[in-house]
Amino acid sequence: MASMAITLFYYEILRLFLEGYLELVTACWMNFYAPDKSSANFAFGVVFSVAVLSVCFLALPAAAIVALLPQFRDRLTEGPLQRRIGALYSEQKTTSAWSLAYNAVFIGRRFAFLMFFLLFDGPATVQILVVLYLNLTSLVYVASTRALGRRLHNQLDCFDEYWICILSFHLVCFSDLVGDAAVAVGYGWLMIGLMLVNMLVKVCFILWENWARLRMVYLTFILPFWLNVLKPRLLQLWEMIRDQLVKLGCLKPRGPTKEALAALAKIEEAKAEEEDPAELRGFSSGYLIVQQLNQARGKLSNSRRARKKLEE
Repeated sequence: MASMAITLFYYEILRLFLEGYLELVTACWMNFYAPDKSSANFAFGVVFSVAVLSVCFLALPAAAIVALLPQFRDRLTEGPLQRRIGALYSEQKTTSAWSLAYNAVFIGRRFAFLMFFLLFDGPATVQILVVLYLNLTSLVYVASTRALGRRLHNQLDCFDEYWICILSFHLVCFSDLVGDAAVAVGYGWLMIGLMLVNMLVKVCFILWENWARLRMVYLTFILPFWLNVLKPRLLQLWEMIRDQLVKLGCLKPRGPTKEALAALAKIEEAKAEEEDPAELRGFSSGYLIVQQLNQARGKLSNSRRARKKLEE
């Protein structure tokens, strides 16, 4: 129970702050600009926002930097430390400081992005250039270090960063440099299409990685539920609906099915066996053979008599 509590209250919460860094900081920052500043909700929102921003701006960068120190780098594989701050280096190579700095770069990139856009009030071209250089720097780091443990994960990470850089170049189309709104709308749909392509590629890899698990879930839960519960009830419901439609004259009555005809044929064969048992069938077949032999003997004797008459 103690190890589970440590995992839930350290590892998973740390992972939540890492994955939702942008969303959490943006939502907390918006609480300071609420229109009603005299209510109790505003006070609670301010306190909660300060706590979350403290974690995002102070605790996470400090933990990411501490994980890079040599005295902690040798203890990263230990159980207690891994359960507490393992989210900062999970699925990463721990052989070098550059690979361990993956989440530190991740946090620093988002921190610079948020601080520049939340506090800087300058030309749009400068903001676009900052975004482009941040994304290009991240692409260079990911492609050069390949910090993740699996080759496929590194390739997908590079693919994502490359796609982000492509989308970043489209930001110019939404600035004052492009005055036509129709052109901006067209480039907006193009960006949406590119993001959908990226999502489709990632979904294909996710399904391929989890095919065995999905097949096991299908064979264990979905298929028995369909065969034993859902399918019989649907067939029963369809028969009830069909009977009502036949009574209303909307459908014609169905003729006998193949299964019904086969069952009827079996019943007829069983009745024939009861009326003509096997002993009688054997007797009748023997009687026919004897009768055929007598006919053949008669023909042979007739042929002999004809020969004698011809000789005389």
